[in-house]
Amino acid sequence: MRVLIAEHDHARYAELLREAMPELEVLTSNDSAELSRQAPQCPVWLGQPDLLASLLRQGHKPEWMQSTWAGITPLLAEGLPRDYRLTRAVGIFGQVMAEYMLTYMLGHEREVLSRLVSQVERRWDDRPGRSLEGRKVLIVGAGDIGQRVAEFLVPFGVTLYGIASSAR
Repeated sequence: MRVLIAEHDHARYAELLREAMPELEVLTSNDSAELSRQAPQCPVWLGQPDLLASLLRQGHKPEWMQSTWAGITPLLAEGLPRDYRLTRAVGIFGQVMAEYMLTYMLGHEREVLSRLVSQVERRWDDRPGRSLEGRKVLIVGAGDIGQRVAEFLVPFGVTLYGIASSAR
C-alpha cells in the first residue's frame, strides 16, 4: 500500500511509518508539484490539512486521509470534496495547548510585554500585577484540549465555564 505524506516534517513522519510498517511504500516531498504528481498513486494521505486541502483543490482525492492536526478547518472550505474517510489527531495536543494557553493568559494579566519595554527603557514600572484568581474563563470545546486547559486553570482560582456540542 502507498501512503502520501504532506507535512512540513515529512521526513520524520516517513521514518516513523517505515519503522512501524516496513511493507508500506511511503511517498513524500517538500515540493508541492511533486506531491501533486504523487497524490493519485496513493489511496492514503497523512499530513497537514492546509497542504492536503491544496491537493484536493487540484482534483486529487484519497480513500482515507489522516490529519496531523486536531483541527480540520482547511478541509471544510467551499468546493472541496468530502467523500473520503477523514480521521484526525486527538488526545495528543492537550498538554501543549494548555501550556500555550496558560502562557498567554499569564502574560496578558501580568502585562509582561509592557513591563519588558519598561525594563529595556530602564524605567521602574510600579503598577500592581493582576492575577487570574477570580477571573471568569469560557472554554469553547470540551474535548481533550479544553479539558486540559481547564485542569491547568483550576489551581489559579478561576471560575470555569465550558461549551461543548454534547454533554460531558
